Amino acid sequence: MRRCGVLVVLVLLFAVSAAAQEAKKGEAGRETFSFYGLRFGMTVEEVRAVVQTGERGTEVLKPGHGMMYQLMAYDYRGRLAEIRAWWERPAEPQREEGLRRALTEKFVQPAAARSREVSASIDEFSNRAVLTLVLVALDLREEGLNHFKGEFLKQLE
Repeated sequence: MRRCGVLVVLVLLFAVSAAAQEAKKGEAGRETFSFYGLRFGMTVEEVRAVVQTGERGTEVLKPGHGMMYQLMAYDYRGRLAEIRAWWERPAEPQREEGLRRALTEKFVQPAAARSREVSASIDEFSNRAVLTLVLVALDLREEGLNHFKGEFLKQLE
């Protein structure tokens, strides 16, 4: 009976070890979202090491990749929390749809597949002259909202 108990314990230890290794593989296999080298949570200094920005670190001076503009927003702790990139909307309907599909395939779909902490969408209504890719770090956004909610709740006491 003692051998049977030892065998059961060994089998359970092996199963737990195998499950832990699979979980690590899953986490390692999940890529951190990056937009041309920019990652959410970077400081202004870290962003400037990747791209040339304006004085405040919110505007990329030469965004490239066909973009007209690229702006970034930082959270209350100074971490990159939002990226907006604008592409001029082509005049021809097929070219416009081609750009929309390219942006979706290149950024929106991979963001959803790689990370639950990143929201990616295309805003095509706030400015009819451009298609705007909007990337948001959901975890940083939620943390900031909770922070400010707490501040307001204190004021409301």
